[in-house]
Amino acid sequence: MSIISPTAPTGNGLGVFAFRRHACLSHFGYLYAVGPHQRRALVGRLKTIPSRLSRVKPRLAQPVPLAVEGQRRSEGPIKSYRWQKLRQKILARDGYLCQQTGVALIGKYPEANSPVVDHIKPHRGDLDLFWDESNLQAVAKAWHDREKQSLEKRGLA
Repeated sequence: MSIISPTAPTGNGLGVFAFRRHACLSHFGYLYAVGPHQRRALVGRLKTIPSRLSRVKPRLAQPVPLAVEGQRRSEGPIKSYRWQKLRQKILARDGYLCQQTGVALIGKYPEANSPVVDHIKPHRGDLDLFWDESNLQAVAKAWHDREKQSLEKRGLA
């Protein structure tokens, strides 16, 4: 081994550093170059050190489905061209005004006054109810994220 350069001492004076293809061993603030055969032995010893971190337990009992069973959210109707056309139609029908608060829907996502097309009665996977124009309204993102979500959590929407 040869001395490379002095470094600041670490905790107990011992530490291992990896620089691209070279492994170095620090002993009381000095770095020593380690040859390939010593590097393999050193890495082998490092792999046998047990982890002190435990696995994080899941906080949810069941995964929440994002869309219709068997579909990813990106495959669902909300990402479709048909939905985008219907969304624009509803916003134009309601005059880009929030139907609950009267706020002009002129913001861009994620601003509070950005437009959201909301299902008045939750569709819960029912595609006929999802596409029903009379079940849709233009609302502000702030109202949708606060009031509507509160109503849905309480089962009132």
